[in-house]
Amino acid sequence: MKPLTVGVAAAILFIATSVCAQESRLVALEVGVVQGILPTPYASVGVVAGPWSIRLSGGASGDGRNGQQLNVGRVLRDEDNATHTVGVVWARVRNAYQYGWYGNRSISGEYFGLAYDFQVKGFFIEVGPAFGMKNPWFNGTPLTQVYGQMGYVYRFGKTYED
Repeated sequence: MKPLTVGVAAAILFIATSVCAQESRLVALEVGVVQGILPTPYASVGVVAGPWSIRLSGGASGDGRNGQQLNVGRVLRDEDNATHTVGVVWARVRNAYQYGWYGNRSISGEYFGLAYDFQVKGFFIEVGPAFGMKNPWFNGTPLTQVYGQMGYVYRFGKTYED
């Protein structure tokens, strides 16, 4: 299953054509605050160079929760106020989620997969299938292998239209 996922991800990244990717600047920096599996917001930093993007997000809390996520993607469309990116994701989490009326349980592990990112005027949402650790937010449902983040990501130099 892993070689198939890597192959599909590579095909999407290299076959996808950039419609209007990052016309305004050759290299742009992004910073923001997102939230995913960790139940607290954490930092996100990214670089968009032409049609390619790399984003690292992660954080830690005082109770031992921490996580890191790396995204490498291809910008498919960057027009007006919206940006669409597809890519691959790898993440590692520790003590990600504690839940249960019967007591607390911590989840740790790694996952990797595909991701679709959508940004509009800084609002950021990411979703995609991944393999490895099951998503604790969807425990007991068919969505246990769906991951994502949401939050606010600001791209320096990007001009938004009203």
